[in-house]
Amino acid sequence: MTNERAANSHASPGLLIFGLVLSSLIAALPGGAALAGASAAGTNKEQAPLVENVTVDIVNLEVVVSDSKGKRVKGLTAADFELLQDERPQRITNFYAVEGGSLVPEKPADGAPAESTPAPSSSPRKTWIVVYIDNQFLSPLHRNRVVKGVEDFLRKNLAKDSEAMIVTADHDFKIRKKFTSRLGDLVEVLDVIEGESAFAGGAVADRSRVFEEIESSKSIEKAESLVRNYAKSSRNDVDFSLGTLKEMLRTLSGLEGRKILLHVSDGIPVSPGRELFEAIGRKFKDSSYVSSLPEFDRSLSFESVVNQANAVGVTIYALDASGLSLEGVGSAETGRPSGEGESLFAIRWNSQDSLKQMADGTGGIAILNKNDPTDALEDLSRDLTNYYSLGFPAPTAGTERIRRLEVKLKKKGLSLRYRRGFSEKGMFQRISEQVVSSLYYPRNDNPLGISVTRGKPVSAGQGAYLVPLDIRIPIGKVVLVPEGEKQLGRVHLYFAVLDSNSRQSEMVTANQDIEVPNSKIEQARRQDFIYETKLLMLPGSQRLSLAVRDEISSQTSFLTSDLFISVLDVESGGARPGLLPASPRSSNGPPAGSPAPKIP
Repeated sequence: MTNERAANSHASPGLLIFGLVLSSLIAALPGGAALAGASAAGTNKEQAPLVENVTVDIVNLEVVVSDSKGKRVKGLTAADFELLQDERPQRITNFYAVEGGSLVPEKPADGAPAESTPAPSSSPRKTWIVVYIDNQFLSPLHRNRVVKGVEDFLRKNLAKDSEAMIVTADHDFKIRKKFTSRLGDLVEVLDVIEGESAFAGGAVADRSRVFEEIESSKSIEKAESLVRNYAKSSRNDVDFSLGTLKEMLRTLSGLEGRKILLHVSDGIPVSPGRELFEAIGRKFKDSSYVSSLPEFDRSLSFESVVNQANAVGVTIYALDASGLSLEGVGSAETGRPSGEGESLFAIRWNSQDSLKQMADGTGGIAILNKNDPTDALEDLSRDLTNYYSLGFPAPTAGTERIRRLEVKLKKKGLSLRYRRGFSEKGMFQRISEQVVSSLYYPRNDNPLGISVTRGKPVSAGQGAYLVPLDIRIPIGKVVLVPEGEKQLGRVHLYFAVLDSNSRQSEMVTANQDIEVPNSKIEQARRQDFIYETKLLMLPGSQRLSLAVRDEISSQTSFLTSDLFISVLDVESGGARPGLLPASPRSSNGPPAGSPAPKIP
């Protein structure tokens, strides 16, 4: 509870319900929206738990097992696997095998009691497939050549328990089609993408130009200056690309199930400009260029992507769309600079090693040197339909860090692929991630029956509006515990906002006690508790994502609400969104002498 802060409330008439309130609830939201809390007299104190709740979460790890010929191995049991977390053996408590897309529950070993067999899942976890097209490092010609293979892959793998989404990325990401199981909708978007531009062609031309200038250069100093300028620009492109990918991965964190990301690019250089520095060394017979390489090496950045993917449970399959073609690489025979032709191997290694690093670290496959990726994508399809799921209890140390995983087989001669880590998460982090995911992929999961009602916007001056929100929580759905002459419950609220330009606010949380006198408990169970807050909005669309968790039962409801303020209703002038100080509210309205809201 140390991560959750109190905020204002509004009690239903006739109920003796007290709310904990705090000023300074939230900082400015980048998307033009902010939540405004209420100020209160007194000091906010950390609340002790109403009851001791112990929740055991299960970490699920999908493992693909292949023989020496690459054929998927069937018929293994939990007893064949050894699972280690941070080098410590873990007991596999949940296990199932999937063969041909169908669940195969494990049978007890001969002579073993049934209770010693790990519990099987009732069905395989849902599969989420993201087709991620990195236009920053992709030529249109290569991209369009592999689109047919991607369509075939989706055609074979969309089922009732799987959905796919298409995302394009350059300096930011754009969701072109949200998760759906409708193949036609996905193919339609891919057809549109085939007619769009991409950026790798310009980078290839720039590299060829630098190779030419190295050949004509008379001094090593001039050549190094040219290469360093190119390497800095390429490094920036790599950083933007990886930053965008990590941001995209973050949005997937709250999705529950198996998550696959098919990354389509022409490869991303691990060490931007390395082949050019090597060309300088060959021309001038000088190896001093080696001292410049660490400055541009991005190996740790790719490792950060691997850690991010493992933290949110995503397996990356990296498809190099450039295939086997020499086009865009250059050689003496194609009229390109001879230095570029000599660097063919270095160029390929530099761009493909990053794909192998991302795939290997997350349990996926790097699809390389394939002009037609259909067969390789078929191998990916086999991964989705033939695997073993190993479940074990998550650690409860309360820290939020990456845990290393290792899986071993007692049978020799077989190969394994799986995510090499996972993120230990507390309740606060898990729900926060689900709230963020709901901004992009709304979910229908509302066991508490919460609802949101928007009040009439009020001008806050300088072109901004203050939008009242009532969050209604049925008291009959909240678990209350007796405490003397009253019954007490507690809910935790989580808020995040996304604007129409995909700018997201920080996560905001609030704690709220619900107190009901014993004499009014039956009446209260038929009523809603109303939590009141305000949203400071500039003109345009905002999406509010909300979660409400009952502390005692741990039941959590998620809700998204789209809000819109018409530009026609906005006064002239600009405004900087931020926290609006408000006053304690009750069923009788604000107290006398309350300060007027203002933009800080």
